[in-house]
Amino acid sequence: RNCAAYLKLRNWQWWRLFTKVKPLLQVTRQDEEIQARESELNKAKDKLAKAEQEYTDLDRKHAQLLEEKAVLTDQLQAEAELFAEAEEMRARLASRKQELEEVLSEMESRLVEEEE
Repeated sequence: RNCAAYLKLRNWQWWRLFTKVKPLLQVTRQDEEIQARESELNKAKDKLAKAEQEYTDLDRKHAQLLEEKAVLTDQLQAEAELFAEAEEMRARLASRKQELEEVLSEMESRLVEEEE
């Protein structure tokens, strides 16, 4: 029964065309799959290149910020030393002022005693 149906179909022109075109359809489908995979691969490569560029930029910014931090740390150290020196000088001046005020008050009291 199937054999008889096949023998009828075998000589039919549309069946011959179908049997010749069917393998070509699979090749086309494979080509489409290959193109789709190549497209995905290109997208992945673009993403990778973009990520590498971002990483390079961030690494460069990180190095720049580390340099700025080092410069600011040095400036802070210098300012702290200047502040310590100024504070020491202020303390010396305050003690000297106190001594001079004591001397002045002593002299004023002597002057008052001598005038009396």
